[in-house]
Amino acid sequence: MRFAMAKVRVAAMASAAALMSVSALPVHSAGAQTADSKWPVYVNARFGYHACYPAALLKPAAVSPNGDGRRFTGAGGAVLSVWGSNNALGDTVASSAAADRERLGNGGEVTYSVVRPTWYVLSGRRNGQIFYLKSVFARDAFSTMELHYPANAGSTWTPVTSRLSRCFGVN
Repeated sequence: MRFAMAKVRVAAMASAAALMSVSALPVHSAGAQTADSKWPVYVNARFGYHACYPAALLKPAAVSPNGDGRRFTGAGGAVLSVWGSNNALGDTVASSAAADRERLGNGGEVTYSVVRPTWYVLSGRRNGQIFYLKSVFARDAFSTMELHYPANAGSTWTPVTSRLSRCFGVN
């Protein structure tokens, strides 16, 4: 019994050490480096969200003057926008998803849509580009990432989109 408890304690200490080493990474609103320096992380201090991006494909612009987000631009017209917005109008996740669906569907087509209690994803085609939007509702604010890239560059951007979606979130 003591051996089993000691094993659990060692495992817990190892987990805590791993967490401490992760939390010891430098965080800068200009873009903290992850363990993979090819994918820096932008951390937004105002809304508390974070988004990674592939440094080889996307170059960051200046943070917006009001501190709500940032744009990243790439070859061929690829653009990643990340932003936060206070929920001043009392929107629900469903109503926000519907508004984004209407906006993105105007001149385009939403081909994928998932709405959950605290987040939603929309994807589709518009003006010769693929778009992917993910929005997370937390602390009475929406934090959103929206990627647009040329439809003919899917072999490059499809795996990038998957990773962007996984690493985007609210702290």
